[in-house]
Amino acid sequence: MFLANMSHELRTPLNAILGFTNLLVKAHDISEEQTKKLNIISNSGENLLNLINNVLDISKIEAGHMIKEESDVNIYQLLHGIESLMSVKIIEKGIVFNMDLSGDLPEYIKTNWRST
Repeated sequence: MFLANMSHELRTPLNAILGFTNLLVKAHDISEEQTKKLNIISNSGENLLNLINNVLDISKIEAGHMIKEESDVNIYQLLHGIESLMSVKIIEKGIVFNMDLSGDLPEYIKTNWRST
């Protein structure tokens, strides 16, 4: 119950941040550099929202409120999301990060748990 309440309390301001970031990205008077930075904020916020949802899912698993169900996840989107999440620290530290995906990497992977 605590995790569910905290999840709601964290999601509310995060959704405001994501909403205003998306509005700013659509503005016509911002530079390409500002758009890039806003996209980083948006991607990081989405990743944080996913982490919050994952914590909530873990609490549901522990409470026995999860059912087994297969679903497909696009591995390329997942990996690029991870890359985006790390991009701020990469830029701050001035390091070079290259992600080379194997040609035989499947497009989708299957996951097995879903919330009820």
